[in-house]
Amino acid sequence: MTRPTTIRLDARLRKRLERLADELDRSAHRLMLEGIEAFVQDAEDELEWERELDRRERAAARTGKTIGHDHMKRWFAAARRGERVKVPPARKTPRHRA
Repeated sequence: MTRPTTIRLDARLRKRLERLADELDRSAHRLMLEGIEAFVQDAEDELEWERELDRRERAAARTGKTIGHDHMKRWFAAARRGERVKVPPARKTPRHRA
């Protein structure tokens, strides 16, 4: 169920939105909904990434195992592209090796 919400836009932003809506042959309302949806999704994703990072940092501190920077960098890039990728295995960090 949808409920109306008021968004106050300054005149400059409103003009930009209307111009863009005309060029894209969409309604300003649709563009606002798409923009809000994209923002909310990005914010939710960012919070989830932060929660996962915190969880992994606690696990690394507890176990001494972590995932190398290069592996994580590739994994994050693939995940951000929406690819379903397996998380690289954690290994003991050099400072924890006996």
